[in-house]
Amino acid sequence: MFDIAIERLRRIPIRRSDEVWEVAAMPLPRLVRDGDKPGDMYQIAACACVSSCGGAMISEMQRVDAFEMGAPLEAIARFASDPHRADVLPLGYLPGRVVIGPMPETAQEYVASALASLGIEVECTDEYGLSRDFMAGLIQQITQEELGEAPPIHAMAGIMRRKGMTVERVRAFAEAARAFWRAKPWTCCEGETIWSIEPRPKAKEMRHVSIMGGGGQEFGLAFLDSPDRVRRMMESEDPRAYFESMNMTHWSVGFEYRDDAPLSDLWLWEEEQLPLAGDDAFPLPMGITRTGRVSRPTPDTLALMEGLLRVFAGASRRDLCGDLIARTVKTFDGDVCFYLQAALRT
Repeated sequence: MFDIAIERLRRIPIRRSDEVWEVAAMPLPRLVRDGDKPGDMYQIAACACVSSCGGAMISEMQRVDAFEMGAPLEAIARFASDPHRADVLPLGYLPGRVVIGPMPETAQEYVASALASLGIEVECTDEYGLSRDFMAGLIQQITQEELGEAPPIHAMAGIMRRKGMTVERVRAFAEAARAFWRAKPWTCCEGETIWSIEPRPKAKEMRHVSIMGGGGQEFGLAFLDSPDRVRRMMESEDPRAYFESMNMTHWSVGFEYRDDAPLSDLWLWEEEQLPLAGDDAFPLPMGITRTGRVSRPTPDTLALMEGLLRVFAGASRRDLCGDLIARTVKTFDGDVCFYLQAALRT
């Protein structure tokens, strides 16, 4: 076989070590207009090479419907020879082992054959490994910087990106979210209740909580700093504009369709076999700032969400329609006793 990228790779020495490179492709949530055919749109894909020792490089963007088989080899050659900055020296070597991740089957076979001919050990897989977080970050960057808008949900940073987060803590949250979804507490009472939370959360914007779902569209928990905010919003001429004008982060736990979940979260749920209530009930804890920036919860924030989900999942109709819910629940951090006082009903 003759390929410019292959011939370029032949001139690069192989360094045998524990370092592994992964090359993979991923469709991006973006359509590009075909210049020759106004109105015709096509989807693009990124092809990236990522090292187990850190660092990554991508090839030219590819059309999903016309993926070039040599693009993964181009990504590898660029990673070995073309550093991001002029003041950084090129690596100048190829690894002894390359994992070929998700990409069109014909391209995967082509790349495997080419690398094997160079004396590189090859493994093919249908799952993202080293490239997973890089791809998710690339999608978020492209969406925000090039399109100038907030990233779609599936391009959101993963829940594990926050310092101190662990899989087992996320598992406890997922179990609580499943219990909440199955209990459907939003069906117990008419109207909406704003509950004050004790022990009092450190974050001011999370000291009150309400159950979403009465409108039949969004389900979960919504947090806010004060019931007075709700009163003023309801009294304003434009409630939505008032809501968006609040200089605070709006935290919530929602439920999305599986296909709309953040990619990093979806991979985590699949790899760790975390519980779901159904394909239409993927738990999504997140915060949105006034500027539209998306935040993921810290371990402490996720712990509060887990505890409240468990409280509402175990609450009776009488509890939910009453003025006080006092309940001790088992959480990842141990037993926690919550006192929820009805501060406002709408």
